[in-house]
Amino acid sequence: MSEGFMIPSGLDTITEDRPVDPGMYKVEIRTWKPRKSRDGTRDGVEVGLAVMDKDDAGMFSEYIFSPKRGDEPRTVRMMLQNMKRFTTAFGIAASVGEVVTADRAIGQQAVVPLDKEEYERKDGSKAWRNTLKLPRFE
Repeated sequence: MSEGFMIPSGLDTITEDRPVDPGMYKVEIRTWKPRKSRDGTRDGVEVGLAVMDKDDAGMFSEYIFSPKRGDEPRTVRMMLQNMKRFTTAFGIAASVGEVVTADRAIGQQAVVPLDKEEYERKDGSKAWRNTLKLPRFE
């Protein structure tokens, strides 16, 4: 048993992951973690997505939350549209009242438009990340 780790070849050429330029990409659901909204009032999931065929593309997250009792009708509509766009794009069939779980979602793929946006990290520095631009359903 080793007391450490061996440095493999290629370590000197490895680079940090980076977001892809805006465009159409094949994306796969890699993680599916239950989450609460920031204010703790909504149930949802954090979906970890990977760009296929782009080894240096970083994974990115999207969040899907269910509407809550008392939401404005416009908010409910927007959240349901987002949920339907996501399930339609990734081919996740679900009926009303059914819970979509990790075992049904992880591994699903879709060709979707990605955008790239600048954001501020917790330390105040700026960085770029990809965002999913879900296509409208028919």
